[in-house]
Amino acid sequence: MQMGWLLALALALILVAIALSVRRSRRTGATAGRQAKSPLAASPDLSAISPDEQALVIAGAFEKFHKLAFNVRTLRLYSAQAHDGVIAATEAALSASSGELRYAPRRPLMLPQLLRAVNDDEASRQEIGAIIGRDPALAGNLLRLANTAFYRVRAQPVESIDRAIAVLGTEGIRSLIAAALLQPVFRSSGGAFTKFPEMTWDHTTFAAGAAEVCAAGFEDADPFAAQLLGMLMGLGTIIVFRATLDQYGVAGTPQPDAAIVAMLIDKHAAAVGRSVAGSWQLSTPMLEALAEQQSQGALQALSPLGQCLRAGRLAGALALLRHHEVMADEEARAALIQGGVPAGRADRIWARLNHPD
Repeated sequence: MQMGWLLALALALILVAIALSVRRSRRTGATAGRQAKSPLAASPDLSAISPDEQALVIAGAFEKFHKLAFNVRTLRLYSAQAHDGVIAATEAALSASSGELRYAPRRPLMLPQLLRAVNDDEASRQEIGAIIGRDPALAGNLLRLANTAFYRVRAQPVESIDRAIAVLGTEGIRSLIAAALLQPVFRSSGGAFTKFPEMTWDHTTFAAGAAEVCAAGFEDADPFAAQLLGMLMGLGTIIVFRATLDQYGVAGTPQPDAAIVAMLIDKHAAAVGRSVAGSWQLSTPMLEALAEQQSQGALQALSPLGQCLRAGRLAGALALLRHHEVMADEEARAALIQGGVPAGRADRIWARLNHPD
């Protein structure tokens, strides 16, 4: 395995980390062509839902999501002992400074200039566009993302970087640049579970957007920080996924098992995301929010950012289950509330992810 991956990953993340002080108001967007909002069943009474029941709902939703993402019918493991070596090797790799892995986004060629421009209120959109245009790979990926249903805010296609900045604004382009930097990490590279990276990217964008909407309802939760936390959790997920498959690739190991990979993701994704965040000295509330994801306590017991990250990840999983017709709209929305999200906040999140304006 190659050394030094964390430095490259952190260089990609610095763009969004430096912008954390900026409050965001950009429309998050959602996938197009979804069905109209259906009448909702009566909202469950949160006071009657215990932390254990919330945890069961969340675990059930992610079990369904993992089966969809891994493209398997069951996550039942029949012979865990045969995979003990893979588990130990993966955990050892992840514990070594978050893994000496090779899955980092590449550094944009014009990163220093781009950093200065997007954080300079006096910089014009032409100046920002010119800098992005000097990095063809970044420009191409940014334009592709700008025209996806999740980020596109108008019916007309976005055909130039200048147009993307004009439509999305400087704040919006910051977020899109972050996605353009990180999205290549989620591309499938063949091997087992080829559907998983793309599904994880879809979940990451949905979760980040939902966390942003959630944070807008708290006075002391920065929506942009919440969005970045969703991205960090997605990075943690894909890093654990690739680290585990690397260990399965060692001679003499059994065939990759979805149940083992899912277990390791559930156990380590938040810690990996927190290690990345800590390496760049992101805020204490952000580090705490990531640490809280390993807790099974009630959502209301978490910090505002912790609540929004957990709610966003649950909402993202449920929205994808709805989109792929694994769950009906009413069932998925009810599960979001049963997972601990207050009804009013759940409605705002659900409307944003599933029923675009």
